[in-house]
Amino acid sequence: EYAKTMGLNLHKSRLLIFAATTLLVGSVTAFCGPIGFVGLAMPHVARMIIRDADHRSLIPATLLCGIAAMLICDIFSKLMLMPINVVTSLLGIPIVIWVVLHNKSIA
Repeated sequence: EYAKTMGLNLHKSRLLIFAATTLLVGSVTAFCGPIGFVGLAMPHVARMIIRDADHRSLIPATLLCGIAAMLICDIFSKLMLMPINVVTSLLGIPIVIWVVLHNKSIA
């Protein structure tokens, strides 16, 4: 509300932030590589899926999510004859945006 009263166009600002986040996530995922993406994003995905912060269930869920994500990326990589970094980036962008939007709705 304060930004709106100061004359900031909220719709344009949200679109700009969304576009910047998308580009940054794609480039960071490509730079870090597939293993870095899996290590950073999959714990958040596993925690949202099982809705529990207990490490006894979170660690195995993270392992399963990571295995599933890398298997999906590898299958698409082989089918489309593309490097796995590209496929991991394409998968990483929606996942990280989903994590950001989902955490925003919780807060």
